[in-house]
Parts: sequence; C-alpha cells; structure tokens
Amino acid sequence: MSSKKIKLMQFFMENPEQVFSKEQIYQSVWHDSEMDANTLMVFINHLRSKIEDDPKNVQYLKTVRGLGYIFLPSGRESSPSN
Repeated sequence: MSSKKIKLMQFFMENPEQVFSKEQIYQSVWHDSEMDANTLMVFINHLRSKIEDDPKNVQYLKTVRGLGYIFLPSGRESSPSN
C-alpha cells in the first residue's frame, strides 16, 4: 500500500464514526485544500478494495451523500457526528 493510502487509512482509524468532507480530508492528510476531486475517490476505492469483504456493498468506509466520508470500524450504521 502506498504511503498516501496508509496516511488516509490512519486518518480514518484515528477519527472513527466522524464524517469528513473532501476538503477536510485533503487538509488533514495531504495538507492541501485544493486537490482534484477524483484523486480522493480513487484512493477511497483502493482502500475499500483492501478492507471491505465486498467493495460493492460497503460496510466500513462509507460515503455520506452530500457530506463526505465516514469510517465505521465495526461495519455498523452510525448517525453522522460531524
């Protein structure tokens, strides 16, 4: 796994059950607020392929429509807390 993917996964693991916008993730992981929107989606999809039993039926690294992403370590539903 690349260092950027590791940093991204570490960020989610250190901040479970919190919704983060793309901008917040860019700022926290890459220290940049202006990345290509598709770049994060590619990284998220790569992480999902590693951690999800079925990447098409996401349980852990979920998209929160209109808000961003949330990591649910137990794979359960959670209400957005951020």
